[in-house]
Amino acid sequence: MKNYCLLFFLIFSLVSCAKPKEPHLVPEVNGHLSFPYVFGPPTIQKSCAPLWSWPKEQSAIFKKAVVFPFYWSQTPRNFSLETALGRVFYEVWKSKNIFSNLSFINTHLYSVQDALNIARAKNSLAIVGEITYCLDGGSVAPSVLSIKVSIYDPKGKLLWAMSHAGRIENPGTIDWFIIKRKITLPEDGLYYLMSALASDLSKPILVWTHGKKYQKTILKFPKTPSP
Repeated sequence: MKNYCLLFFLIFSLVSCAKPKEPHLVPEVNGHLSFPYVFGPPTIQKSCAPLWSWPKEQSAIFKKAVVFPFYWSQTPRNFSLETALGRVFYEVWKSKNIFSNLSFINTHLYSVQDALNIARAKNSLAIVGEITYCLDGGSVAPSVLSIKVSIYDPKGKLLWAMSHAGRIENPGTIDWFIIKRKITLPEDGLYYLMSALASDLSKPILVWTHGKKYQKTILKFPKTPSP
């Protein structure tokens, strides 16, 4: 009986002290204990977040950039979702102080040229996002999000091109005999995913805009071996 009490106290202590590793725009669901269940946040299954294009050498440091709603090529287009996910991405990058002047332009894009025209007028970088796959499971089913982000200079030159993807799902109850573990899905799985993906993609850009050796942060897309 003493061993059971000690184990219960240890698990309770670990859960109560758990803190999220990364800040997110949407509130994270912290683990908590309600005997006989331990409730915790979902684990995000992520891609390797490869980079397709990046500056080959350190150029002028840009301090201004604009973010747009993420383009999704479904028909009909879901403009409200495009705006919402684009704003989540913007808020995450804004919170990390990647650019001293970062703004969100709530204009739905039909081409990259639309973004370049606006960015050129503001003498800013254009951050163009695209939703390449989306599955909205809400708070009850798996959610999947795949995005592509491109960054252009004011003259229209492609500086960065990167992609990322993530998935969250409810694995069901895990029985630990004495207690059981349950995953609590967020109210909006897509927002939760976007905040995590945006945080990952911000890392090499943050190093780049601060004039440091960003090449060390680059994970290149693995080349397919020749047959």
